[in-house]
Amino acid sequence: MSTQPPTSTTPTRSRTYEKARTLAEYVNLCLETYREHPFLAELRGPSITYEEAAAQIAALRQTLKRVGIRPGDRVALLGQNSIHWALTYLATVTHGAVAVPILNEFNPAAIHNILSMSGSRAIFVTAALAEKLQGGSFPDLEKAFLLEDFREFDLQRLPELLKQLKEKVAALRDRAEQFLADRNFPFAKGEHTPQPDDLAAIVYTSGTTGHSKGVMLTQANLVTDVIAAVRYVDLTPADRFLSLLPLAHTYECTCCLLASMHSGSSVTYLQQKPSPKILQEAFAEVHPTIVFAVPLIIEKIYRKKVLPRIQGKLLLRGMVKLPLLRRVVYRKAVEGLMQAFGGQIKFMGFGGAALPPDVEKFLRIGGFPYAIGYGMTECSPLISGSTTAETRQGSCGTPVLGIELRIADPDPKTGVGEVQVRGPMVTQGYYRNAEATAALFTPDGFLKTGDLGLQDRDGYVHLKGRSKNVILGPSGENIYPEEIEYLLTRSPFVVECLVVKREAGLTAMIFPDYDLLTRELHLHGMSDSRIQARLQEHFKALIAEVNTQLAAFSHLVAFRLVEHEFAKTPTEKIKRHLYE
Repeated sequence: MSTQPPTSTTPTRSRTYEKARTLAEYVNLCLETYREHPFLAELRGPSITYEEAAAQIAALRQTLKRVGIRPGDRVALLGQNSIHWALTYLATVTHGAVAVPILNEFNPAAIHNILSMSGSRAIFVTAALAEKLQGGSFPDLEKAFLLEDFREFDLQRLPELLKQLKEKVAALRDRAEQFLADRNFPFAKGEHTPQPDDLAAIVYTSGTTGHSKGVMLTQANLVTDVIAAVRYVDLTPADRFLSLLPLAHTYECTCCLLASMHSGSSVTYLQQKPSPKILQEAFAEVHPTIVFAVPLIIEKIYRKKVLPRIQGKLLLRGMVKLPLLRRVVYRKAVEGLMQAFGGQIKFMGFGGAALPPDVEKFLRIGGFPYAIGYGMTECSPLISGSTTAETRQGSCGTPVLGIELRIADPDPKTGVGEVQVRGPMVTQGYYRNAEATAALFTPDGFLKTGDLGLQDRDGYVHLKGRSKNVILGPSGENIYPEEIEYLLTRSPFVVECLVVKREAGLTAMIFPDYDLLTRELHLHGMSDSRIQARLQEHFKALIAEVNTQLAAFSHLVAFRLVEHEFAKTPTEKIKRHLYE
């Protein structure tokens, strides 16, 4: 990360690096350093400065102390992204308690399971999600608070409370802001000081079974990864983050909320699911400079907006075939893309899944300021990344500061092996699960990521897929389904797909763009049998075309069209296990 001389508005950044041994120290230092700067905001809603946030965090710490939440106790968080979610998380980790973020998409059974497994003693929950707690038995849970106004409520009277809230939810936020504005809580003297090896968070990436694993992240894990992450972008107090992903996911929590604090930047939360309309409004109003997203967002824009415009004009189709003219076309398209994103993006980070090669090629040639990172919750989460100027085609950057990365048992021909890592941001293991923790590490202490990849001569990491997704060919060859899926999704008629192994051989499950097919194949007015015949004919041709680009042992032998999108995780990865 480049440095700047200190000014009246840009305090010496080295203070963060030199003094912060724990996440709690880091948070308190940032709050103190950037007092007058804007910090947290909600789209078309309230906003607070770092100084106001410091007072509210101190107030929440006093609440935790008053109700008997001690350092090391688990505090669950269940709610939509908001100022109050962020404040509660920061209050919890600076108090020395352990945050247990829960993804909103989890069903009630999964949420009950997480609360039970984590032994959470308190929960902060939004009114809209409180009903998911009904019917659960939580032996350790003693206190419950509404995120809207931090009001404590009795879990035994939850049905009655929910009935009352239907009439009062709109007024809760105003009451909360006034409650905290009337109290200027200083940082209390003599409070517990969290230590580097103290737990700061337990993150459950799945909650559907009794064997779900809670990733333990310490104070040192998280602050180390934040400091590593901010080196990839030159942050200033003028930077504006737009938060698109769930705060309960470590990717968003570390790279957006915690990283923004490093240089006194601000963060805006959407308060709603990021639909195309909401995103358009948010980019136009916030004019963000920093955004972290999953590749699916930019891929949809490219395939739905950019590519059809290029392919729809004979002149442009001809121009993109020539390197010099292709650059002209792509740069013009990127100019439009930048304006759609608010006109001031200087860093858009992608993670959570692979960026399709043709989409990345468009971004690179067009000069879009993007970078690709690689991580996993067990590593707080960032493992590798790059600046926008140092991206390399098909790579997710180089290992972050402090990470040792190796490729275990590489294939002699391809160099592909399992990515394994060791470093200060790596988890201690899974909460109350010694067996899973033991299986996670090698005898010499490297974490087994389960991802397959290689490192080039310059240290850039190139991922090939998940080891558990690899399909064995007829003679033991490794087949990476993600590579075949990429070739299929290059077709504008394929929204998404999965390649799975069936008894007959490799089969592609395809969710097509039915609207586009109807227009392009002129399906209007046809009988159902004729439509099915045309679709079969079209996709048989596509499968044949894709097979010409694959080794014989990777050929697809069948396909199946599905009616609905595949079920996905909160970071838009398809839940493969449901279809294999």
